[in-house]
Amino acid sequence: MGGKAQETWAKCLADIRGKIHPAEYEAWFAPIQAVSLVGETLTIRLPSHFFYEQLEGNYIRELTQAIAQHIGQNARLNYDVVMDRRLVPTGGYSTTYPKGPDYNQSPQLVNLKAEVQGAQVINPFVIPGVQQIKIDPQLRPEYSFENFVVGSCNEVAYKIGQSLCTKWGSSTAFNPFFIHGGSGLGKTHLAQAIGLGIRKRFPNSVVLYVRAAQFIAQFAMACQTKKTNEFVNFYQNIGVLIFDDVHELAPATSTQQALFGIFNHLHQHGNQLIFTSIQNPANLQGLRQELVSRLKWGANAELTAPDYETRLAILRHKRLADGMECIPDDVLECIARKVDTNIREMEGVMISLIPYSSLSKQRITVALAEEKIASIVRAPHHRSLAVEEIQSLVANHYHLAVEEMQSNKRNRDLVLARQVAMYLARRHTDKNLESIGRIIGNKSHATVLHSCRTVEQLLATDKHLANDVKDLESQLVSLSAEAR
Repeated sequence: MGGKAQETWAKCLADIRGKIHPAEYEAWFAPIQAVSLVGETLTIRLPSHFFYEQLEGNYIRELTQAIAQHIGQNARLNYDVVMDRRLVPTGGYSTTYPKGPDYNQSPQLVNLKAEVQGAQVINPFVIPGVQQIKIDPQLRPEYSFENFVVGSCNEVAYKIGQSLCTKWGSSTAFNPFFIHGGSGLGKTHLAQAIGLGIRKRFPNSVVLYVRAAQFIAQFAMACQTKKTNEFVNFYQNIGVLIFDDVHELAPATSTQQALFGIFNHLHQHGNQLIFTSIQNPANLQGLRQELVSRLKWGANAELTAPDYETRLAILRHKRLADGMECIPDDVLECIARKVDTNIREMEGVMISLIPYSSLSKQRITVALAEEKIASIVRAPHHRSLAVEEIQSLVANHYHLAVEEMQSNKRNRDLVLARQVAMYLARRHTDKNLESIGRIIGNKSHATVLHSCRTVEQLLATDKHLANDVKDLESQLVSLSAEAR
């Protein structure tokens, strides 16, 4: 292993460690090894393909920031993924970020209107250096129907998704298709599976997946550079638009208006729209009424928490797909029985067991699984926290009175304290944004959402704030564990 690669990766790890929870770091980053650093390309070795999925899906921002800081703005990251020896006798393969194309992923040609042909479209999905515009669909191959485990919790949504794949291009009552449900229940997976299914059946279809945060950033850049016409024209050429987390558009009213116009154009021309949200379209807050009305036009389906049988089936599928045969059935049954919140938490517990097996060469047991569950998942007997408790704790931490937190004063320290309280309340209570805002200074849903985003962005660069939040979260965990 190159010394330079090891040294650079160690610096990257130091940055990442300060931005995520210790349990996450130990599970996802501690087992990674640096392989080489050639020019500005760093190669790291991952224990399994599931590690790759987790890094790409949940930690790409932290990785990108770290390698840019220590290698340069043009840095690239290669993954050397150790595949299941039963599936790949040669022992492994490497894949590159950004991922290379496959039959589902190759960019599609789009002929734009003559006046903008060859112009620079303000979006991150265009493949440069060609006469025609090529659009990268931004779909992840692992998010396929084949990898989507069906149960009573998601069967209706799954069947609608399958129907869209066979009927794309013809009139359908499922346009738009609105998928809603709690975090970690498979909304993004199902939405992307539909996109992949359409691409497979109709190879010339132009599919694009975009998150609300990306769409907001693109539109802001288009406004700054006076290229909103090009921006809108780009999206009007999409055949299947998959729009993730539409509820996050709440504070961005001008962006909502742009989406409203794009929606109308695509719908009128028979192009498919798919939206996901943590909220039912009838309960969306902070969105323009005319946009909400459009979102209610087609079909909506809810994903609910999976039952025990479905949870166990999901874990068994993951074990087979990702080569985690070292985890026995009784351990999977333990995880499925005790982690009933969402799929992401189940998978987090499951993958956290792999480094233990790899390093200690010992059998994974139910006792070890229970230990990991206790450290990763909030135990069900822990009492729920109240927003008022979090507000009081934050006020005390910043040497403020609760009355000041609830006032309309706007000095910098007070605003930050309010934002931190809202961020923590969203993470550690089951209250919706409207309830949190009402308790913390009678603020609006949009203000709470903006505050949470602000804190998330600051945590990536402000180590002092990151330490504050880490300390406050430790205190909150202690509070929630107190006897009932």
